[in-house]
Amino acid sequence: MELLISGTIFVLAMLVVSRLAQWLHVSAPLLLMLVGLGASFLPFIEVPRLQPEFILLWILPPLLHAAALNTSLIDFRRNIAAIGWLSIGLVIATALAVGVVASALLGLPLPVGIALGAVVAPPDAVAATAVAKRVGLPRQVTILLEGESLVNDATALVLLRTSIGALGMAIGGWQVAGDFVWAALSAVIIGYVAARLVGFAFHFFEAPQLRTALSLLVPFAVYVPVEEVGGSGVLAVVVAGLVLNHRAQEEQDAQSRVAQRVNWSTISWLLEHTVFLLVGLQTKSIFADAASSAWQWPIILLVSVVTLVTAVVLRILWTLGSVVVSRKLNRASVPGALVVGWAGMRGVVTLAAALTLPFDFPAREVLVFVALFVTVCTLLGQGLTLPALAKRLGTNGPDAREDAVEEVIVTHRASVRALHDLGETIETEDEQAAYREIVRSNTQRLRSLWDRLDRQGTETPEATQRQLNLEMLQAQRQAVLEFRTTHNVEQALIADLLSSLDIQEAGLQRHADKSESIENAPPVAGPDDAPCRDLADAPLHIKPASMTSCTQCEAEGRRPEDLALCLTCGHIGCVEGLHHAQQHFEDTGHPVLRSFTPGESWRRCLVHHVGTD
Repeated sequence: MELLISGTIFVLAMLVVSRLAQWLHVSAPLLLMLVGLGASFLPFIEVPRLQPEFILLWILPPLLHAAALNTSLIDFRRNIAAIGWLSIGLVIATALAVGVVASALLGLPLPVGIALGAVVAPPDAVAATAVAKRVGLPRQVTILLEGESLVNDATALVLLRTSIGALGMAIGGWQVAGDFVWAALSAVIIGYVAARLVGFAFHFFEAPQLRTALSLLVPFAVYVPVEEVGGSGVLAVVVAGLVLNHRAQEEQDAQSRVAQRVNWSTISWLLEHTVFLLVGLQTKSIFADAASSAWQWPIILLVSVVTLVTAVVLRILWTLGSVVVSRKLNRASVPGALVVGWAGMRGVVTLAAALTLPFDFPAREVLVFVALFVTVCTLLGQGLTLPALAKRLGTNGPDAREDAVEEVIVTHRASVRALHDLGETIETEDEQAAYREIVRSNTQRLRSLWDRLDRQGTETPEATQRQLNLEMLQAQRQAVLEFRTTHNVEQALIADLLSSLDIQEAGLQRHADKSESIENAPPVAGPDDAPCRDLADAPLHIKPASMTSCTQCEAEGRRPEDLALCLTCGHIGCVEGLHHAQQHFEDTGHPVLRSFTPGESWRRCLVHHVGTD
């Protein structure tokens, strides 16, 4: 009963502090850590010591798995060099640099210092993504931070395990390299095989509830066997999550995907906030252990400060170096590299890794205190100043309006292709009639999507209809609730009706929220430094004149891939092959085109032969 009460208070505290953080416009994880830090010194609060096995087995695997399920495998592959530069190269460099400095200051063997370096080397996945989402960092920066955070824990934990084993033993460089290769290789193989087996199992367990339950078992079922064979369990969990997310459209139905997304989102939120509250709550006990150690406070604080400075400065230099050495290795600009360098907040993995040190490990109490010191200082110092730095450097997040244009273009092109493929299968008159209705409704849907982009504070017919539909659903819900109490209707039927109304309302509300984000996004006119006046005056988008593809290519029986949109009249024409977009310019004199190809946002002036990316 006592455990149940404590757990309830713990979760309630997370909810209240998170709501308070929204009111104060600060990061909820950082505020939770401060609350935990203060609570740890209250005499009437008894905080149990954090067991490292609890973090490494019950917190870290599901947390990283949830992050991997929300990470694009394609983005990860595209940025694999930059991610590896940070999550492997930087972690090793930090461990070695901190190891040399710390071992010299404490007068202890180098493996002890490297163990400390491995502990403080990996930035925290939760801290980085939480701040990135709140600040609104550029998408490329966020991809690098999230990708780095998926792998760096594995690198650090393997380094830590090797350094502990090296204490008092002669371990050569080849043996260390062999440990790394085996840890990574076994993790990738087992993680991939596990993901494929789970994918096959999804075909056997067809009910969404069964698939969701199986999904919840994956991180634990993958982590344990990999650790048993000497591999990196956390890396295996990440690999499994990336593969499952990439293949979800093929291996699961929509109901299962939605159910798992909701469940993992809730689990991720609970674990993330639990992590930061736990970090704060451990402060008092770690202070007490450090005070009872053989080292005096001046040397403890000196080691802590030097370790902090070494880790922070090395990360900044490392990220800047990636830009100087090769822009292909890290496509972020110098301001972006500075933001990535400053976004190196440490978290609960650093503290948990320190607590895994054996009790007879030299200077264990000091190393754990240094880990806490670095964690708190980076979370507060870097976490609180990162928004101001990002704003100062001008590293703005994705433009909601440009994202909306890209989304509509992808939807438009996908719909045209799907209708073309479907049309080739039509045989009977009934199918022809149904196909015409599908074309009509699809055209209406595409027009409403383009209308939403042009809203800019005015109500579009789509917005008006959506609002009326929401009001209609509310009225229906009230009527059904009255029938529930005043008529002899089966309650199971009432529950099904209410559930159906919930699904419809959720869909409408999602579209309403997206429209609101587009409307609230600052209007972006032509850039001041546009290479010509026509580009500066042209809009970012315009509603297409036709809800199809290049009409001239269609008439000729061709399927164009590279299309452009005239930003004067909305004509869609191909830019390869017969160059119907160029022909349209010659016929009309309309100067500016915008790419109508997914993944491209260039605009080109055909008068002055200049353009923007």
